[in-house]
Amino acid sequence: MMLDEISSKEKAAILIRTLEEGVAAKVIEYMTAEEKEVLLREIAKFRVYKPETLENVLGEFLYELNVKELNLVTPDKEYIRRIFKNMPEDGKIIGRSLV
Repeated sequence: MMLDEISSKEKAAILIRTLEEGVAAKVIEYMTAEEKEVLLREIAKFRVYKPETLENVLGEFLYELNVKELNLVTPDKEYIRRIFKNMPEDGKIIGRSLV
């Protein structure tokens, strides 16, 4: 089964099912009632997936996670300028720091 044949809801169910029960319960605590209901429906109709399908879903999740982490650790000069715009002498300090 190709990744594009699996809905995002189904992928979420796959990811939750791969977690240890306690960890899955912690993740679910952060969901809204509507998200929990959708997830419950997806898990209830869960089917058997080939190992490579599970690996692909997990791989896609890890890839997306890494992309988000890179965006968090890679300095965005415009972001820095915006958050420090009211700092005294910001031009000199920011200019030197962003070179």
